[in-house]
Amino acid sequence: MARCSGCSQRFDLLVEGTRCGRCTKRAPRPNVEEWGMCNKCGEVFEFMDQNVCFDCSKYTAGNGVQQASREAIANPVNVRTHTNSGGGTSAQFQGAGNQQLQEEALRIMSSMSHSYTDAHARTSGTRFQGRIAPSKLKLKTAAELGIPRPVKRLNLKIVKLFDFRQGKYLPGAPFHADNTEYPDDTPMATVLEDIRTKVDNAYKKDRDYRVYDINEFTMLWASARVAVDPSLCTGTLRDLWRACSANSLLVSPADVKKSLIEWAVAVNYDEARNDTDDDDTVPEFQGVGAAALQANTSKGASAKRMRTIIPSGRNAYVTRLGVAQSTGIVHIVLKGYWTWVEDSAVWVEEQEPFKVVVDKESFASGVTKKAVKMYIDKKKYAAKYFYDIDGSGAVSHKDNLVHLKDELLRGHILEVAAEKFVKSARHAKISTYDIRGPAESFILTVVEGPSKGRAWLVDPLFENAVMRKFSGTDLAGANSDLAGRTCDAFAHFSLDDSDGSVVFVDIQGIDSSTLPITSGIPLNVAHSVTLFDVMIHSSDGVYGLGDQGWTGIRDFVTQHKCNTICAKLGLRDVRELWDEYHADEHPALEDKNNKPNADTTYDLDDVDRLEMENDPDADLDQDGVGDDRTTAGDN
Repeated sequence: MARCSGCSQRFDLLVEGTRCGRCTKRAPRPNVEEWGMCNKCGEVFEFMDQNVCFDCSKYTAGNGVQQASREAIANPVNVRTHTNSGGGTSAQFQGAGNQQLQEEALRIMSSMSHSYTDAHARTSGTRFQGRIAPSKLKLKTAAELGIPRPVKRLNLKIVKLFDFRQGKYLPGAPFHADNTEYPDDTPMATVLEDIRTKVDNAYKKDRDYRVYDINEFTMLWASARVAVDPSLCTGTLRDLWRACSANSLLVSPADVKKSLIEWAVAVNYDEARNDTDDDDTVPEFQGVGAAALQANTSKGASAKRMRTIIPSGRNAYVTRLGVAQSTGIVHIVLKGYWTWVEDSAVWVEEQEPFKVVVDKESFASGVTKKAVKMYIDKKKYAAKYFYDIDGSGAVSHKDNLVHLKDELLRGHILEVAAEKFVKSARHAKISTYDIRGPAESFILTVVEGPSKGRAWLVDPLFENAVMRKFSGTDLAGANSDLAGRTCDAFAHFSLDDSDGSVVFVDIQGIDSSTLPITSGIPLNVAHSVTLFDVMIHSSDGVYGLGDQGWTGIRDFVTQHKCNTICAKLGLRDVRELWDEYHADEHPALEDKNNKPNADTTYDLDDVDRLEMENDPDADLDQDGVGDDRTTAGDN
């Protein structure tokens, strides 16, 4: 029923936007002041003579409800242009200040927009490509609206490992099928590096073989047993899924529903890298002294080992102690540690004390040190301190702090040397076990309470872990497994890298592969040995307790037997190093009868480490003090 704009009345057959016959024949009223205005709705009609228009007098009954209803019917909401019943726009809606409703509306529209995009992607390469109807959504893109794309989760499962040798796929290292869930926007470089770490851990454990690079293996589709196109391994995991999910030969319909990709891994196995000690490949050095050195070096270039590292020199193992800038105010502090300023080690003490909780009883005890459990911000640590150095059973707080600082400094030097050793082995593609120093160690000093003045060396606590000893203070290591041979070669490396001035001894640590599941170490973290309490023999004898100087270096030189890692790194023979740097100042070497062989094993004689509390090999009495020691020089 149309409404006449002249008199305000409604007529059943009147065309919308026209006037009734009477108003059409009337003369126009040029003066607007003469037009009639409704006292209820406020609308103006040129020929209305009443005070209330036709609609207000007949339909609203004075409350305006029916009028509002009729306006809503006459001007419905347009979902495409986002106008309301009054013709208002989305801009007016945004101005209403209802931020929560705006965000919810944008989220819904963004999800609908991405669903349309995904529908197009799923038809790519199929007979339905290009047959998706145009979208009816009229809005800005999610990127323009600043709305993140809804993240989809995809599963990547590694089902089996193979060796690829001489064009054949042979059974690889034992491997339990592993499924990992990733966001679909994860870069493929991250995914492949996770796979490399898992494969490397499996081969390192079973074959003593290392997989250092993603180019050393090939991905296979588990269902089709064909190689994955390398071009699919660029971009993101979402790109890979879009390219393969429509191909049932690569991803089954059941796996599509699970958002699952199943791969196998074929390792390009290099038998030459498989590290096994062989007397034919690593000849034992013959002869003693400078004459023997000259005889060996005169055999020609073919007899020389190829150098794969450049020694750092003795200066790299000489630490100059600097003095931190003083503010003139002395503060009692709890935490201290070494830091490096240029080439000098500077002792830093923090000024903000904090609370720690310490167990009353020690849980491990050695000949010189005890260890107690310490809690800092609900995290558990091991805190060590010296209780007996010279057999008197008493150690002053000052001496305790001095010796702990020496031990912490040795840990920093160990960390730097281990990092260079691992990088050298990786660069030369030599199968070695990853080793590292105690990176999170520091010293705390008690400032209040009955133990005021006592200092502790604090290390991470690995509960239920077994500390393994690879060598003694005056007994060189002679291990047969990859982790052990790596530590033996690392000791040789330290002597070579320091030009004969330093050698790491009493090497011991914890292998992360032996830690229980409760340790929380994820599967995509490479297995490694974290070394603790390593001691140093130096030509200057400046590295604190256990440093036996050139005598300790001589013992190592006469006992060490090179393995294939030493040879592949191109390390100089230990006797050559002695003849070059020590023969002029110290007596010539003598062969010792106690030279260890490849079957030598070591007991855990130094039980001051916290992780040894559950070690069945530790020989402890009821007081937790070890009675027997493998070497006389252990701390």
